[in-house]
Amino acid sequence: MKNLLLITLVLIGLTTMAQVPFYIVDSQTNTFELIDSTTFNPNSLPKSLTASTGIVDGCTGLSIRPCTGEFYVSYKANASRYLGIIDTATAVITEIGDMGDNVAGICFGDNNQLYAVTGDGATTPETLYKVDLGNGTMTLFVTLGNGDDGECIAFCKDNSSIYHWSGIGAGGVIMEKIDTVTGTITNIPLSGFGFSEVFGATYIGNGAFLINHISGSYVRVDTSGLAVDLGGSAGGSYKGIAFPITPNIPNVNINPSPSTFYCIGDSVLLTGSSGGSSQWYLNGSPIPGANSNTYYASSPGVYNMTKTNLQGCSDSSAVGTTVVSDPCVGIKEIGNNSFSFYPNPASTHLTIDSKTAIIRLEIIDITGKTIKSFTPKNNTINVADIPSGIYFIKLIGENNTVSKKFVKN
Repeated sequence: MKNLLLITLVLIGLTTMAQVPFYIVDSQTNTFELIDSTTFNPNSLPKSLTASTGIVDGCTGLSIRPCTGEFYVSYKANASRYLGIIDTATAVITEIGDMGDNVAGICFGDNNQLYAVTGDGATTPETLYKVDLGNGTMTLFVTLGNGDDGECIAFCKDNSSIYHWSGIGAGGVIMEKIDTVTGTITNIPLSGFGFSEVFGATYIGNGAFLINHISGSYVRVDTSGLAVDLGGSAGGSYKGIAFPITPNIPNVNINPSPSTFYCIGDSVLLTGSSGGSSQWYLNGSPIPGANSNTYYASSPGVYNMTKTNLQGCSDSSAVGTTVVSDPCVGIKEIGNNSFSFYPNPASTHLTIDSKTAIIRLEIIDITGKTIKSFTPKNNTINVADIPSGIYFIKLIGENNTVSKKFVKN
């Protein structure tokens, strides 16, 4: 029964890996290789990494940027450690900058933040940094110091924590969790398979990491510290593991689009995509306090919205909405609770809800011109043949006249 449970846990942890190859880099060579995640054998011939910085002497970390799907790498050249981006098709590294110390591993966390850990041979060893994606410079986040040789980090998106492995030799490895908000470090006791110095690690979902260690095999380690040997041969110097991903970019749309207008003294409702956090812009400048999914525009100009998801990935609508003002000559909206209609905006039909008898209905454009005039036979009127825009529906009753604005999609 115990063995069956263990096998089940392994299968659960490997679900996200099935049939998806992953990339590795090597600490001693310029190898960049695609590995089959079911057999752990090379999926293709290895490529040789090159960089304008100089000869690539090896790599010490590999991580995927969630918002772009790009492969970020820490690599050795000219006796320094650099940050760069790998073109997976050509194996060419585009240099970002010198990282300033001997980085032993990198990983992306929430909000598009890259982290790096220094090794024991660094000027400031066993320290966790935040990395500037623009130039590769590092800012101290938290000092580590537990364990011995061999530093490796990976991020668990399910609890927004970084996991750190350090040490060498069976029984000599420590595992700890680092809170990316407070920097609090929590020791995780290891159990199960006794692995040695961790070279590469990546989160595979369901509370588990895939790691490779100095003895050469791949190991599944969950967030509680339980380790299961998966076999395979990772070699003794594979220093980074990364699965290709589909970039997690928000899809942003604005309605109405691409243009609309409002009557002077009034406003027009703009509605953006839901989810995440929002920021509205007018003519390229952020509108203070405009952080909901909707915004009432009362000034002319081009409006757009950016959305930021939980991973810190942001995007805006490909096309903003141009809003113009109009005097709306000859028409006025007269509110009255005895008359309502839906939907608004409408595409084909409007359903009228009136507490008084209707003598006649008129549809009027913003210039005051009557587009339609009729006596409804029921509570539904057809607006499918009206061009898109802003209109007023005027109800003429036995005792009153009411005008209300609606949008035709």
